Amino acid sequence: EVLKRAKYRCEYCGKPAEVAHHIRPKKLEPIYALDPDNGIACCRHCHSKYGHSDDCSFINLANINCK
Repeated sequence: EVLKRAKYRCEYCGKPAEVAHHIRPKKLEPIYALDPDNGIACCRHCHSKYGHSDDCSFINLANINCK
């Protein structure tokens, strides 16, 4: 649904989108995992560059203990 909504275009650079990135990480807020409003369409390059940097990196999220 996320890719369809964005007409299969990356919402960062406009190139063809292949990935639907979760805005709110699934690990921290699993209730939003299937919510299309919690997604952004990305090409693979932008998904890596913008979607998983800083606090949203996989390594940082893996170290968070949800209570």
